[in-house]
Amino acid sequence: MTRAERRKQRQERQEKRQRKQAAAKIFDEQRSELSSPPNEDPLLVYDRNKQETSILRDHFRQPFTTRRAGFLCCGGPSYLNLDTSLLKLPGVATVGVNNTARDLDCDVAVFSDPAEKFHHGIMLDHRIMKLLPLPRLTDRFRVKHEDKWTKTPFRVCDCPNVFGFKRDQDFDPKQFMTRDSACWGVDKKALKRGNKQEKMLNTFFIGLRIPYYLGIRRLYLVGVDYKMERGAEYAFAGTSGNQGRALTNQNSYRIAASWCRMLKPIFDDIGYEVYNCNPNSGLDVFDYVPFDFAIRDAIGPCPQRPYDFYGFYDKVDVDERYWERDEQGQQKILKDRQNA
Repeated sequence: MTRAERRKQRQERQEKRQRKQAAAKIFDEQRSELSSPPNEDPLLVYDRNKQETSILRDHFRQPFTTRRAGFLCCGGPSYLNLDTSLLKLPGVATVGVNNTARDLDCDVAVFSDPAEKFHHGIMLDHRIMKLLPLPRLTDRFRVKHEDKWTKTPFRVCDCPNVFGFKRDQDFDPKQFMTRDSACWGVDKKALKRGNKQEKMLNTFFIGLRIPYYLGIRRLYLVGVDYKMERGAEYAFAGTSGNQGRALTNQNSYRIAASWCRMLKPIFDDIGYEVYNCNPNSGLDVFDYVPFDFAIRDAIGPCPQRPYDFYGFYDKVDVDERYWERDEQGQQKILKDRQNA
């Protein structure tokens, strides 16, 4: 090989390195533009051993979008009118409140009452992440086999995929998203300390806080009816049709709706979008969005079946342009939502 040929090879290698460096710089810039801002939610979360951890912060974070969408699923009968099988599509993030998490096979289950109230199918399924108040980690749960109830020596902390969080009962809309604890209402102690709100505890409010911590920035509500009739309290057969329960929950809905009206401007200020997929919901503070549209938004850039695996193990030509949901696409999403 002549000296000129060697010189040419060196120059080609140098140009190749420069192109790679330039491409890497562009990719870093694009990655920054298409990534969600850092999640500064101060909520304290703990592992099964009650050790503080941040491993779940931005659990649902997804590339190619700055506005991760997902669902909060509650137990209202209205979701029986939806094709809830779509919630299981790849890319759809779901958080379920109480036993709804089992009925709809949600990714995450949140609850606040004693663990014995919740189906052991939630506790034993490693695919359902369980998030519950820190003291509940040591709750024992019960098992139902056919029509018989069985006590178990095991605690929630013995189950797979389980975490705790810090909880409080002192509702203040201004501090709802900034405390290191998730609020689920107001108890007697808070009233004695001077809280001016009505006494009420509702896991729905924990359901509003947890998705934000997990990285959701656009939340769609499913099964949030804020109405209850005797014998049709929940989408699943969860109660015996107690009239007192329906009346109590109706009062809770009234209080909760007023609190949501206080929270709406707080959510708007931090860019937390909340929409309701039930057009007939008693909770009308959050705008209605059709379920099908919400599903498409939640899927985002995640590919659907059938998957094309051809060529992944081969060396192929790669388009250096990044794959993105471009600005026009984002504007179309906003326009569709406004016209919905």
